[in-house]
Amino acid sequence: MASYGNIEQFNVNEPKGWESYVERMTFYFSANDIADEAKKLAIFLSLCGPHTCEILRSSLAPDKNYTGGKWLIIELAKENWEKSSSNAEEEELKNR
Repeated sequence: MASYGNIEQFNVNEPKGWESYVERMTFYFSANDIADEAKKLAIFLSLCGPHTCEILRSSLAPDKNYTGGKWLIIELAKENWEKSSSNAEEEELKNR
């Protein structure tokens, strides 16, 4: 089955790009007629990249089961990126 579009791995060094990445992934699912939530989650976790996947896995620890679905995982990641961005900004202010 041919697929439309290309999704690169998420760049963990650019956490502010998370929402845009998720939006692009949603477009990818739509363009490729992927409606099944379990399939979306599997594709999402496969495409996001090993670093992002590891961060998501650690956010779910100790459970590590993905029964909450794609949107729960996306929210956990968003919280993680926002926290890391906030910490980086605080550190930058301290170093001035």
